[in-house]
Amino acid sequence: MRFALPFVLLSALLLAQNPKPSAPSVVNPSPQDANAKKARLLLDQMIDALGGPAYLSYQDMYREGRTHRFYQGRPAGVGGTFFHYWRWPDKERTEYFAQHDWVVIFTGDQGYDTTFRGTRLVDPEDLAQHIQRRDHSLEVVLRGWLQGPGTSLFYEGAALVDQKPVEKVSIINSKNDSVTLYIDTYGHLPVKKTYLVRDPVSRERDEEGELFDHYRLVQGIMTPFNIVRYHNGETTGQLFLKKVQYNLGASDALFTPPPLHYDRTKK
Repeated sequence: MRFALPFVLLSALLLAQNPKPSAPSVVNPSPQDANAKKARLLLDQMIDALGGPAYLSYQDMYREGRTHRFYQGRPAGVGGTFFHYWRWPDKERTEYFAQHDWVVIFTGDQGYDTTFRGTRLVDPEDLAQHIQRRDHSLEVVLRGWLQGPGTSLFYEGAALVDQKPVEKVSIINSKNDSVTLYIDTYGHLPVKKTYLVRDPVSRERDEEGELFDHYRLVQGIMTPFNIVRYHNGETTGQLFLKKVQYNLGASDALFTPPPLHYDRTKK
């Protein structure tokens, strides 16, 4: 029995040096992480619904249809025919009327307006509005913002848009600029997009938005054929498309404006 005590002490020493492994602790994700994952899942579903790689990789687009302007929420005039060319990331050309006799070209941060009087620079206010729309477009947000460092995603909950159940997701880039997307709960396509800009005169924050409807599959890409634009909840314009094509190989010549010259004597 005189050996029992040393044996017990030795066993206790060995156990102290080699403790029994404990079960791994379960770390619950934070509410912020779970929220961001929900937002990312909804965005991935939306991109897949739009066409996945086909949507994210198309390089140019051609659209034609009719455009209608609104004043104080009501139609102003009968609308007009337009023919629109777009090339990633920042080139656009729009020809108006059946005779294509009014052409507006945007390339980079410059805009050019051509009529029978000649070519002049686009009005600065119209240019600023164009750049705002371009920088908050779905293409820029999904191809640029989502891939950039410092972008945050937030799931904002469920809502209704035009009687459609939607899920709201906000995307905030590294410059603290944000876009909110309203994604169809069942079809996963974007129904609405909003973003805030500061009015240069009043310094108030204005809400700009677009509604997307009447989707059709074109070359593997789900395309809205009815687009409504609004400002602070008031409709400002509407596009009715009748033809859309992708990846036409739009040439540089389409986006090269004529030399600047504007004859104010012509009426």
